Amino acid sequence: MGHIMTRLLQKRRETVLMLGLKNSGKTTILYKLLTGKKILSVPTFGFNMEILPFNDIELDVMDVGGGEKMVPLWKHYLITAAAIVYVLDCNDWGRMNENKELIEDILSRPERKGVPLLVIVNKAENMTRPMTSGHFQEKLDLNSNTRGRKYKVQFVSAETGTGVVEAFTWLCAVLGSGHASRKIKRLREKEKKKGAQTVSKINPSEQKVEDSNSVELGQSTAC
Repeated sequence: MGHIMTRLLQKRRETVLMLGLKNSGKTTILYKLLTGKKILSVPTFGFNMEILPFNDIELDVMDVGGGEKMVPLWKHYLITAAAIVYVLDCNDWGRMNENKELIEDILSRPERKGVPLLVIVNKAENMTRPMTSGHFQEKLDLNSNTRGRKYKVQFVSAETGTGVVEAFTWLCAVLGSGHASRKIKRLREKEKKKGAQTVSKINPSEQKVEDSNSVELGQSTAC
């Protein structure tokens, strides 16, 4: 148990996938968080990978390009994601239906069932008409597509930084919820598996005695 507690004291890390169509502002948001400054960015071909220390967690943020050649490849990056951040341009109504369809496709994949979703509505400082998060929830059909998962719609300005910290504060809080109990369970399972491999090397008579005296660790409850 001491080994488990030692591992728990280590700073936790989670993989976050940033998706969104070309020119939505993903890379600008990422480097605004990292440097506190606005950087001049070009469309991402492939992906950017950065470690983002945030409060008591380290995020391995993968910013994947949103060009027409990259979008079909998003599914390959979803496998290890603990959370999904989807960025869209609040004034680009010509691509809003495309955003909706892409979000539906991402959330429909069984391997990402229950993974939290943060929808960042970017370029809010240039919004051409008054809108609320409810408008985007309805337009993207989030109430139907997000059943069984936590999600948030956050207005931000990558230009000024408004709303960016608030968005990732929410995300880290959600990722931290129940993290310790899940980690205990994983570590216990790993320890039990290692113990089972050791027992398998004992001769049959000794293994029988070992089995009769073994005590199984109780299951931890995930939040």
